[in-house]
This record gives sequence, structure tokens and C-alpha cells, in this order.
Amino acid sequence: PAWLPREPPELPILLSRRFGEAIRHQQFDWATKEDVVNMFHPDVEFMNVHGEYFEGREDVLKSLNESVQRMSTRMRLSSARGDGSTLKFMKFTTEGPKYDGRGRRANWSVWTMDYSFKLLLLTVRIREYISIDDNTELIMKLARKRIK
Repeated sequence: PAWLPREPPELPILLSRRFGEAIRHQQFDWATKEDVVNMFHPDVEFMNVHGEYFEGREDVLKSLNESVQRMSTRMRLSSARGDGSTLKFMKFTTEGPKYDGRGRRANWSVWTMDYSFKLLLLTVRIREYISIDDNTELIMKLARKRIK
């Protein structure tokens, strides 16, 4: 649409795919793979769903790895067998990216992605706010929260 300052970026879509695959396949080092590392600015900031704040690419990526480990554990425990074999049946959907306005700086745009993870009777929904530098195409800020 004409009101958008730019086309929706590819980074949120790529990041969401890698995040979903990491949970499904229990890849606890997914965020420190080169393709994911290259999505983030060295001074990136991150607030996870627990309200914990991280600054700098190394700490942010470590936290993203830990979030996949926590989510995988939660999904595994919801299954009857309590192991990772049922994760392949997990339904993972995303919505977005949706434009959410300008960021803290004039050259940043903010986008939202909604994630839904369903396994048996457990459903976890997360909204992710992503600030992208429109000049470098790198993620500058990331924040997640649970949604109903």
C-alpha cells in the first residue's frame, strides 16, 4: 500500500522460519549459525517474553538459543511421552510482518510478527516487535511478548 514507508522486509520472515524449525528440530544453537548472526546489528537489543533485557549481539543470540530450549522443553512436556518425538507434529504458524510505525530513530521501521505453536492441547502465542534499520537492513531491536 502507498502508506507504507517501504516494502515489508524479508528478515522477519526468515527469522521466524529459523525460529520455528529450531523448536521443531530442537536446534539449541540455531541463533549462533552464521545466517542468523548476520541478521543482527552488533549493538542489537532484546527483551524476551519474561521481561529480561539483553544488549549486544552475543548476549542476544545466546538468549534466543535459550528461548528455543525453553519452548522445546515446554512443548515436549505437554506430550504424553514427554520426549521430542511429538514435536514433528507441532503446528507452527506465523502472521506478518505487519508495519507498526517508525522506530526510535528516523531510519528505523518497526514490524510485528505473530507466532502460534500448537501441540495437542497446548497453544503458545507470541508477538514479536522487530526494529529494522532501513539503511543497513539489520535488526536493531527485538522484543517478544505472549498474546492470548
